[in-house]
Amino acid sequence: MSCQLKKQPITYSLAINKSAIESQLAEVSALLKSAEPVLSEHFSRLFRRYFSEPLPDLVIGQCVPTTGTDGTNGLVCTLRFGSHFEGLVAALRAGNFDV
Repeated sequence: MSCQLKKQPITYSLAINKSAIESQLAEVSALLKSAEPVLSEHFSRLFRRYFSEPLPDLVIGQCVPTTGTDGTNGLVCTLRFGSHFEGLVAALRAGNFDV
């Protein structure tokens, strides 16, 4: 006689921690304000094009499992902009507006 256990699906809720993206945007905002008088049209176009893409290069960072007080399961994942954005910010920091 075999005993089979019926597996029940486990439902998870997904939450996005956007603090890294907010920090990246605050940094680039400050850099843009200080560099605004000398920004090239080409560099401005690159930023506008980056943010007009349907999904810019986003990186999913650490995902942490959680358990709510009511027993619900969840995942909290950190999201940040990826290497293309970081390259634009590095060029902005260096004052290289013709990337």
